[in-house]
Amino acid sequence: MYPEAIPVESITSPNVIDALLSIFSRIGFPREIQSDLGTSFTSELTTTFFNKFGIKVTRSSVSHPQSNAVERVHRTIKRVIKALCVESGEDWEGVLPLALFSLRTVAHESTRVQVSVPPSWSWERI
Repeated sequence: MYPEAIPVESITSPNVIDALLSIFSRIGFPREIQSDLGTSFTSELTTTFFNKFGIKVTRSSVSHPQSNAVERVHRTIKRVIKALCVESGEDWEGVLPLALFSLRTVAHESTRVQVSVPPSWSWERI
């Protein structure tokens, strides 16, 4: 998994779409995206956006959200951000790029795989 995170003022469908477009404009559109059942990802606007670009959406289970890999990454990002904020005294938005960099460049504990670029097999360029 290649973690991306963009601060947004509120989690509305237009803000989510803008954030996704800022990512996709740099690394291409994915074939598939995993999300929770939040209204910003299930709204008609967001569904239309995903359909327009041929993005398949996999939704996490309501009864077992911790099985969602995205939720696990969120917990890890929060833990790293907290540590960096305590160490540097900066706010979370200031340390977010460093937190993402560290998660992308440190080898995963169990797989020993280092993820420094988005995996090409999961992304299409348009």
